[in-house]
Amino acid sequence: MCQTPGPRLDRFLKNLTRPVGFGVKIRLVIANTLRKIFSLRPCCGRPGQPGC
Repeated sequence: MCQTPGPRLDRFLKNLTRPVGFGVKIRLVIANTLRKIFSLRPCCGRPGQPGC
């Protein structure tokens, strides 16, 4: 799943630079952040996506 345990700001920001529409980025950030919160894990399980 994730390369290293724990969230890292540099990976989070790098994932936001992917060439995807702004609306899709916002939706993915919210969905992946909620996934991390509800699963009580530091990673959403979708590395490379915004918010993960």
